[in-house]
Amino acid sequence: MSDLFANLPSHSSGSRFAAFDLHSEIGIAGHRLIIPHIPLDRALQPSDWFASKFANGSVHEPRLVDLLVELSVRLAGRLVRFYDIGALFGFFGILAGKLFAGAELVAVEPEAEAARYVAALARANGCGAHVKQVLLTGQAGTGSFAAQGFRYQAAPSGSPIQTAALQDILLPRRDGVTEILKIDTEGYQARFLPQAADELAQRQAIVLLELDRPEKLAAHGSSNAAVVAPFLALGYTLYWCDHRDPCAKVERLPGLVPRHERNSLAVLIPRDFDAS
Repeated sequence: MSDLFANLPSHSSGSRFAAFDLHSEIGIAGHRLIIPHIPLDRALQPSDWFASKFANGSVHEPRLVDLLVELSVRLAGRLVRFYDIGALFGFFGILAGKLFAGAELVAVEPEAEAARYVAALARANGCGAHVKQVLLTGQAGTGSFAAQGFRYQAAPSGSPIQTAALQDILLPRRDGVTEILKIDTEGYQARFLPQAADELAQRQAIVLLELDRPEKLAAHGSSNAAVVAPFLALGYTLYWCDHRDPCAKVERLPGLVPRHERNSLAVLIPRDFDAS
């Protein structure tokens, strides 16, 4: 495979943000996103989060945005199913709904209030979305978890949350559909992603995986390198970048080494991906 993302342009530059009484708007990559101001029973409100990430010309994780735009160009005319795993307030899922015409969206978010907002965001932008309120841990069931910022810690005094394996939330395979999974799960990917590698390879799924600091992976007995290793063994091609740096180079790598054990982005492209 040629270097798929060599000289990746900055599709996210020139973004615009405007706040009004009842909603905000983000203009990005030629698309307009409507951000409804719906108050939630939580400390950080979606309207404040979007303002902090997009006001004054800033863009949340700009290199991930650029990669999504690039994939939408290369997959133009094809049907796409996009999984936003660790959706929080749903930005990447709704952006995918705008970029990939007719995309089927699946949002996975364990917090009830955030999941409720994702559904409302999808409606406001005319995008249908399957919203699954579940924490992916690699095992189906119910656990007790305490929220610590955006992270979830198993705790007897926590709240009951439904858990699942990644395979549990995948929709049935459809011929002619390209599946893309964006995963941002604060370390839990170590539990659910390696065990799903065979299934994702059979689906020829593209994986956009946020890597985490070593201590987050160590809490699950793993590392970023160990999480991506099963995909490399199945013939996937690995790209890596600092997704928060708007000028970061996207590197093609044979594997991850210690310098990659930090917050960054791994892009896993299946063996037979057709980029034409």
